[in-house]
Formats: sequence, structure tokens, C-alpha cells
Amino acid sequence: MMTMEPVFAAVIAVVLGGEQLSVAAWLGGFLVVSSMFVAELGPRECCDAVAPRIECC
Repeated sequence: MMTMEPVFAAVIAVVLGGEQLSVAAWLGGFLVVSSMFVAELGPRECCDAVAPRIECC
């Protein structure tokens, strides 16, 4: 499950805390969020075949 806590933390730090983020920080944040999207939205057939999910009852 994807959470957006790091994004909200960065926005609050900039808006309320007066934090200034460098270009490297923005790029790193973008890479983290985009990799979360790729991991969550990508195909799952091959991964489920190799490591099936364990479901709790």
C-alpha cells in the first residue's frame, strides 16, 4: 500500500517551517514517489507466480 506521508511532511516543512529544499532533495523526492507508483501500479503476474501472497484469515 502506498502512503504519501513523505510528501506531506516535505510540504509542511516548506510551507510552515520555512525549510528550503535543494535541487537534489526535490529530485530525490521525485524518484522516491515515482518508484512507489511504479511498484504499486506495475504488473503483478510474474511476481505472484514466483512469490505468492500470504493471506491471513
